[in-house]
Amino acid sequence: IRYLGVDLPEGASINEETGLFTWTPNPRQVGDFTFRVIASDQLGAASSQDITLTVLDISRGDGN
Repeated sequence: IRYLGVDLPEGASINEETGLFTWTPNPRQVGDFTFRVIASDQLGAASSQDITLTVLDISRGDGN
């Protein structure tokens, strides 16, 4: 199985072999981020999933 990320947020990545998603949003990346992950096999079969992550602005919180 191979994994591909489509329209990933800036700075995000997906490991092609494991599907591990990694991302540390920067302070300006607040809000909803939607992207697609596609998994495909060597025979050409594929499946995709849209994912939405919400990043909160923790600098506006009370520090707890």
